Amino acid sequence: MSDAFASTGDGGVFSLPQIRHLLRVEFARAQRYGYPVALVLIDFAPVRRRVGDTVFDAEAAGIITRLRELVRTSDYVGRTESDRLLVLLPHTASDGAVRLARRASDSLLSDTRPPADGDDAPLAPAIGLASFEEGTILFFDALLEAAEESLEQVEGSGTGSVRIL
Repeated sequence: MSDAFASTGDGGVFSLPQIRHLLRVEFARAQRYGYPVALVLIDFAPVRRRVGDTVFDAEAAGIITRLRELVRTSDYVGRTESDRLLVLLPHTASDGAVRLARRASDSLLSDTRPPADGDDAPLAPAIGLASFEEGTILFFDALLEAAEESLEQVEGSGTGSVRIL
């Protein structure tokens, strides 16, 4: 399986080391100045499995373009691993992250055709969320781990739902 998002060109998407650095910086600011910060972790592996590598790889650049249109200019979009994208949302509490996640789930795959496998379930990525609000998490990497745990719970449920920790 290739990393479709790594081959899409820059497009305003940060690499894993870059997005981890930005997370560290924004988390420290949030702690110091008392504002919230949220993470939205989007996994497209369930979509890739249903539509196949060729279709998904062809759609990857469009997915990133649509995601960049959904976020604010002050938000950061980065790649994590394989078919995952991470959105870092400074000055955003959990309710704002949930709104973004729902919009992303509804619109990111609007142009991707459902597979002809007889499965009529909608194509949707798995989305996990985590937020830092006034001392709830002590370290930036714990925020990322919480988003990953949230995503794992969504993937384990077998639905295209959104979950926040």
